[in-house]
Amino acid sequence: MTHTILLVEDEYLVAMEICRWLEEGHYEVIGLAASVRQALSLLQRQTPSACVLDINLKGDLSFPMAEDVKVLGVPFVVTSAYSFHLQPAGVLHGVTNIGKPSSRENCLPPWNSYSDRAFRFR
Repeated sequence: MTHTILLVEDEYLVAMEICRWLEEGHYEVIGLAASVRQALSLLQRQTPSACVLDINLKGDLSFPMAEDVKVLGVPFVVTSAYSFHLQPAGVLHGVTNIGKPSSRENCLPPWNSYSDRAFRFR
């Protein structure tokens, strides 16, 4: 089974690096979105196995996207230079922030504890 990833990141070079890490880990990036609108559109077309989600997309906060993937039961991590004090008890409660800048090791954690649909990245 191929595990699919939706990547939501507005910084092109960061997005390309994360795509490379995911593809090296044998994951299929089914979409790359640079805005909340693009991400929600991609999510309507196909439900990914997991998401990597930037919080600040050119000034728009991606909390609506996080809410939608959480409702769908899609595991996700956040890549952000911001701390979660912006929304301590909200949709990001308990979500891993792999940080920015990040590393391949942080981007590919074992996500096997998120849900029935969860899987291991390694």
